[in-house]
Amino acid sequence: MKKLSRILPILFIFSLLLSSCQDKKKVSFEKVREGVRMVYRNDNAGAKKLFNEAIELDPENAEAWYQRANTYADEGDFDQALSDYNEAIRLKPTYADAYFNRGLVKKYMGNEEGACADFRKAHDLGKENIVDYFKHCP
Repeated sequence: MKKLSRILPILFIFSLLLSSCQDKKKVSFEKVREGVRMVYRNDNAGAKKLFNEAIELDPENAEAWYQRANTYADEGDFDQALSDYNEAIRLKPTYADAYFNRGLVKKYMGNEEGACADFRKAHDLGKENIVDYFKHCP
């Protein structure tokens, strides 16, 4: 009985920490959803603020990195977009849309070889209707 009385407080603290992590992930997810809504309302600045908050709450949220990369790409900040797409892909290596969009950014930056590799990877991961993007690739 004494051992149980020592373990219970530890289990209680662990459950609070676990609950706190789950809450942060949930709030992070909600911020991404609201940020996407702001993008559709042409408010990239507001969206980016929400994506930043989502990343701060949950740095492992690949969708937050991907969506923020999209806002940077839309603004023409291709270096920052590449960095965020890279992070989204690091966190979720099967993220076909991130590969595709990173390929578009690479193409705009003149990196045809890198763009082709990303387009092929996106296609291999199941992204459909993109053959036209890499049919010119070697």
